[in-house]
Amino acid sequence: MSLRLPHILNNHMVVQHDRPVRLWGWADAGETVTASCLDRTAGTLANTEGRWVLELPAIPAGGPYTITITTGKESLVLNDILSGEVWVCSGQSNMEWITANVNNAQAELAAADYPAIRLFNVVPRRKPAAAPQDDLDADWVACTPKTVGDFSAVGYFFGREIHTTQKVPVGLINSSWGGTTAEVWTEWSFLQDKAIYSTITEPYLKLQGDDDAERVRTRRQLEHWQKVMNWKDPGNRGYLYGWAEPNFDDSAWGEYFVPGMWQTRGMKFNGAVWFRRKITIPSTWAGKDLLITLGALDDFDVTYFNGVEIGSTGEETTGWWMHPRRYTIPASLIKAGETNTITVRIFDWFGNGGFAGGESLAIHNGSESLPIDGPWCHKVEYAFDLDVPPSIARLMNTGAPNTERAPSNLYNGMIAPLVNFPIRGALWYQGESNADRYEQYAQLFPDLIRSWRAAWKQPDMPFYYVQLANWMAPQTDPSEEGWANIREAQDAALQLPNTAVAVAIDVGDANDIHPRDKQSVGHRLAVAARAHIHGEKIEWSGPVFEKFTVEGTKARIHFTHAKGLTTNDGTPPKGFVIRGANTGWHFATTQLDGETVLAWHDKVEKPTTIRYAWANNPAVNLYNSDNLPARPFRTDK
Repeated sequence: MSLRLPHILNNHMVVQHDRPVRLWGWADAGETVTASCLDRTAGTLANTEGRWVLELPAIPAGGPYTITITTGKESLVLNDILSGEVWVCSGQSNMEWITANVNNAQAELAAADYPAIRLFNVVPRRKPAAAPQDDLDADWVACTPKTVGDFSAVGYFFGREIHTTQKVPVGLINSSWGGTTAEVWTEWSFLQDKAIYSTITEPYLKLQGDDDAERVRTRRQLEHWQKVMNWKDPGNRGYLYGWAEPNFDDSAWGEYFVPGMWQTRGMKFNGAVWFRRKITIPSTWAGKDLLITLGALDDFDVTYFNGVEIGSTGEETTGWWMHPRRYTIPASLIKAGETNTITVRIFDWFGNGGFAGGESLAIHNGSESLPIDGPWCHKVEYAFDLDVPPSIARLMNTGAPNTERAPSNLYNGMIAPLVNFPIRGALWYQGESNADRYEQYAQLFPDLIRSWRAAWKQPDMPFYYVQLANWMAPQTDPSEEGWANIREAQDAALQLPNTAVAVAIDVGDANDIHPRDKQSVGHRLAVAARAHIHGEKIEWSGPVFEKFTVEGTKARIHFTHAKGLTTNDGTPPKGFVIRGANTGWHFATTQLDGETVLAWHDKVEKPTTIRYAWANNPAVNLYNSDNLPARPFRTDK
């Protein structure tokens, strides 16, 4: 067997500066393996299976360094190694969301020249697994304007701040998967034999093995429905109908405000939808190739200009649902000074579909831009709406073996191969896919953290997570709960040591589950690390509810982390609801009073219960002087 290392040990990697440098791999059984870096050396023997592991003493932050690994007959040299902070970034689509698709993306990419930040992106070649794996397929690269665009935006903005404030190299490992639940990221022993997880484990166990006729029948039923549910594009009939032609009469089509996802507009289906927009190109732009930017289109698109296809994006593109569309419009197609027609066909096979945004919708001529957001017209070409039997829906949610939906499968395939690699800590952005099981999540999420800490053998490993952002229609009902429950369930993790939450209740988008302000999220995670790990005397949290007292008909609400308590718009605090012993919920009248908030309502004689930001998408404006938002809370837990 040739001397071999896992992919995580490679050129350009960052190792955790205050930990021994752990190296492992494969060689001939019984062979002596030695490693050296600077004046440090270590050796070991490969076991009967050819596996070996050794540790070099920690190397100082900085670099670059060279690590040499040898046997009696061959050697490997790892070049350009840095020593600094290493973080794993994981979760679902909001962690996976790429830097090329955030607010101010072009400027962010242009400025992302940080050779001492290294990126290890598991996402393009990720794989689930039914058993723990010992390797995964990815490469370390330096952070540049070309490499960071396809990397986790939250991870990058966090790492950038740690690098620039601590003056150390930073290694970021992105191992995330959109739409996934927490149980698929949790090691199996933390799920099995616990009654609270029986709805997760029992359907999965029903699919295992071939020795039971019921299991075989169940698996065949699931496989049948998976084929039925795997909607494929049945073909572009709209083009045959002439819907791309500039002179097509679309006066009977419906109006659609772009950007936005059609499932949030009441169009509850997957399929193909066409969009058209008329635009007048300035006469001064004649004879020039132009650039059209459409942001991300979820999932696949074909885009036409004056009836001619100018670009398309399909399954061949990694992360197609969040990939910004930027197509060239040839000068030959442009009618300068006249009306032109833009036509976009979007096919959505899963989840939300439509114009996901993330970049200005415009036509560009150098530094000049012509906006194309706003009212378009639209027509449905295909709509898929299948009534899946509840028993099959439960199995689909659990997932068949070797899929990303099965419990522990992403832990096995995308976390287990990393646990030999010492890290500083983990960043987590997930919860949307568990929102309907929030009571279970209050135990599941802490168990996930425990399972990772056990695997890394770091019982106090820092674990920082993002509380779900505001989403869906703005709150109009003072008794609304919705996503407030899953946010509260997420905060059950704060019972564990060395955890912290980044509140994102103010950076969401009513029409999109993927908010584009990932800069604020990365910053809020970073200040927690800077304060907790690096000992900086900085504020790391927004105001946190402490207690409330009753003063006549008013409630006085006290907070911690409330220095300079203020509102970001100069108006009284928003988002508070109040009730008394014999009244329902009411939106409270409020007033700032030092580092407290007074809340009351004319119909509540004596306040008994207070809630703040307790809704899917509440109106909020309460911050401290460090511009960190108040954390949602309720007093009726």
